[in-house]
Amino acid sequence: MKTLVLFLSLIALPLAHAAPLTLITEELPPYAYREGGKITGASVDIIKALFKQANISYQIKMFPWKRAYETVKSQSACIFPIQRSQEREVLFNWISPVLITQTAFYANNSGDHQVRTLNDALNLKIGTYRGSAVEEYLTGQGFKVTSVSKDSVNASKLSFERIDLWAADTLSAPYFIKKANITNIKEALVYFTTLRALACNPAVPEKTISKLQDALQAIYKTGEVDKILAKYKK
Repeated sequence: MKTLVLFLSLIALPLAHAAPLTLITEELPPYAYREGGKITGASVDIIKALFKQANISYQIKMFPWKRAYETVKSQSACIFPIQRSQEREVLFNWISPVLITQTAFYANNSGDHQVRTLNDALNLKIGTYRGSAVEEYLTGQGFKVTSVSKDSVNASKLSFERIDLWAADTLSAPYFIKKANITNIKEALVYFTTLRALACNPAVPEKTISKLQDALQAIYKTGEVDKILAKYKK
């Protein structure tokens, strides 16, 4: 009997000590940022709920965007909350949507640019976040894009009219505007909806991907995702 118990324990050992899945994010307030030495934010909270539901161990790391993206392209790891685009589709296995977000053009209150359609912005200088799907889209459509490595910089640039418009996420932009105590920026046009996802290197087992996708559907059905996002919209 003791031999049987020992044998079963040895079988279970690799499962109990399976290496946690590495998840990589970037500093992207209020979706992911450091606070008190911990990585937190709206997307981080959703990911934590997702992995709790799936009962899969994980660790979260925060890298600059380029390093995060290249790491997941070359290693068995996942990145979030990455914007899902046609160009990226074949590179990863996707658990989606972790978030559905919108992008808007923001304008300076004192500016005279009337932006009612995308065409109205075609000849204007637009600030974007380097590496974002929005940057890829606007550049591909021939817009005049100037990109920065930290999106918060665009709030200041628009406030001082160094750019004509700022293409920003509708949750991130108010966060940056409020944090910088800026009062002369307004939302001009919501024009772009994005699926943000957990994207995994193809080396991550299909069984893990399927389990996570099922868990994502479950936390949407319970309303947990909406509850998390509501905290960050206050």
